Amino acid sequence: HEACSENVNQDINASHPNIDGYISPESIHDKARALYLRGRALNVTSSHDPESERLLSKSVKLEPSFVEAWNELGESYWKREDVDNARICFEGALSHRENKTSLRKLSIVLRQKSSSLSAEERLRAIEAGLTKARESVQLDTSDGISWSILGNAYLAHFFSVSQNPRTLRQAM
Repeated sequence: HEACSENVNQDINASHPNIDGYISPESIHDKARALYLRGRALNVTSSHDPESERLLSKSVKLEPSFVEAWNELGESYWKREDVDNARICFEGALSHRENKTSLRKLSIVLRQKSSSLSAEERLRAIEAGLTKARESVQLDTSDGISWSILGNAYLAHFFSVSQNPRTLRQAM
């Protein structure tokens, strides 16, 4: 595994030479993309992989507007239960481009984080999570995952904010 990683890094560096200190925007994009793909491949397991996190961090540092890398890095933080950094990553992705994946994941992270907050902050976090889930559905009304997350957000709202039957119907 380590030998393979080292070879891939050498291949990436060899294919994008730094001539007189100048790196073209294309080579930066290609390197960020390669790091993202390696990090994403290592992040497919259900447990946290520190190497995946390292590669994804490098990718977003090279190309800060790389939304997919931000989302994957957020996923990596989430796996090690670092919801604060996961939230920052999903918000970082959204600062570059509105997208349903970041909105869905941010909705979940906000609601998950709410359990460690004061009562007033918890209500705000659950409301914010519901808002992000709604925004995700608005971006793509045919996306079943977004609808599922919206249903869960309404359910969390029902149990945590108010036991209004209308909210429960919306969850269904």
